[in-house]
Order: sequence, then structure tokens, then C-alpha cells
Amino acid sequence: MSEQTTSQVARVGDVVACRDAAWRDALKLPDEIGLVIDARKDRAKVFLPASRGEPWIPLHVLSRLREPIGDPRVPDWMQRAHFLAGSLDMVFMEVAHVAADGCALRLFHGEAELPRFDALRAALGDELRYWRLLPAGLHKIESAIAFVARTRADAPLPLPRVEE
Repeated sequence: MSEQTTSQVARVGDVVACRDAAWRDALKLPDEIGLVIDARKDRAKVFLPASRGEPWIPLHVLSRLREPIGDPRVPDWMQRAHFLAGSLDMVFMEVAHVAADGCALRLFHGEAELPRFDALRAALGDELRYWRLLPAGLHKIESAIAFVARTRADAPLPLPRVEE
């Protein structure tokens, strides 16, 4: 099985599920895969596509998919969001739109060099509709991205991060 329990750390862009039925019932959560859009040391804010909800869920009841890229249970748009979040120094993200006509995300991340953005754009290829960069505070950038994800054998994997 390609899932593991999330230990003390959740990262923005992780694909997770709440596997504890008692917690799901208490929080009225659907039994579905979600995307971590914000993370603290003891809980994560998870976007759940079916309900469009964004509940804070304790980390000890979440399980993370180790390799969501190419997993048939993970929607294509969520795979691309995982790819983008894993390739940037993420602070948090917002899911602005998810539908058959595409996905729009607002990613808030640290600084990155232009070659990294070029590599990300190239990896998305013709799925990318637009990418807008805006300053979002001291050493923080907002990337507004829209794409139409599709199933493909060469789905991009997160780029290795450059440690300074």
C-alpha cells in the first residue's frame, strides 16, 4: 500500500486522507482524498474536493500518499498541485477553481530563480493556461496559476529543491 501515517509534519501540497472513521464522523468529513493547503505543527488545513470544504484536521489522524503522481485515486489537478507545491518553497495555497474546464490555484511561496519557473512551465507544457507572479510580502511571492490537467504518462514529478 502506498500510504503512510503522517508523523509530526505535514507539508503544503501533501495528498492525504482522514483514515479515522470516528474523526470523520465528528468533523462530518467525506471519506475522500484531500490536498493540504496550509500546515501547522499539529494540524493541517485540507481541501476536500467533493464538499469544497477546508477543515483543520489533526495530523495524527491523517495518512499521506507517498507517491500521488500517477496514482489513479488522485485527480490529475491534485497531482499537478502536488507537483507545484513540491517544487517551490511553499507557505500556503488556495484552491480558487476546480472543474472540468480546469483548475486555478494561488500559491504563496518563497523566492525562486527564473530558471525554476521556466522549468515548471515547461513541465506543465500545454496544460498551462496562465501563470502570473505577484509580490506578496517580504521574500514571499504569489503565483496565480491556471491549468487543465489531463492524464498523461509523463506527469511531472516535483523538482528537487535547492538548499541554500
